Amino acid sequence: MKAQGGRCAICGSDGGVWTLVLDHDHETNRNRGMLCQRCNTGLGMFYDGALFEAAQKYLDNPPARQFGR
Repeated sequence: MKAQGGRCAICGSDGGVWTLVLDHDHETNRNRGMLCQRCNTGLGMFYDGALFEAAQKYLDNPPARQFGR
C-alpha cells in the first residue's frame, strides 16, 4: 500500500467510495497489488486480462463504425 502511495494501481484513485482491496492472481494465488473495488471487479469481469485485447479491438473499431455510425 505504501509503495503505491495509497492509490489504486490501475486508475490511481485513493479508493473513496471504492474501497481499496488486495488483488491476487487466481492461478498462482500471489498478491499483485492494491486496487479499488471498481478496478478489481473489472479485472474479474475480464477474466484477469484474457479479454482485454478483444475489448481494446472493439473500442478501436466498433461494429457500428462499419456502417457509418
